[in-house]
Amino acid sequence: KTFTPLRLAREAAMLGGGAGALLNAVDEVAVEAHLSGELSFLGILKVLEEAFDRMKSTASSAHTLEEILNIDREARMLARTLILNT
Repeated sequence: KTFTPLRLAREAAMLGGGAGALLNAVDEVAVEAHLSGELSFLGILKVLEEAFDRMKSTASSAHTLEEILNIDREARMLARTLILNT
């Protein structure tokens, strides 16, 4: 089985659009939460996977800078919500 972040990164690259921005934004929020003690290391993977699965179709259709910045904002909000609910 492929390491979850690698699998998600490959999928984001194949989807294109704002999928990479989505993955990056969620990862930044999850790692920050881990470093501050709010989220376990394995929790990072769960948040990444859940957020990516929820937003990948929307993110992949984002192509303009404005759309990608909106994906980034939404992804960060979703990651924070998922962290609070873990």
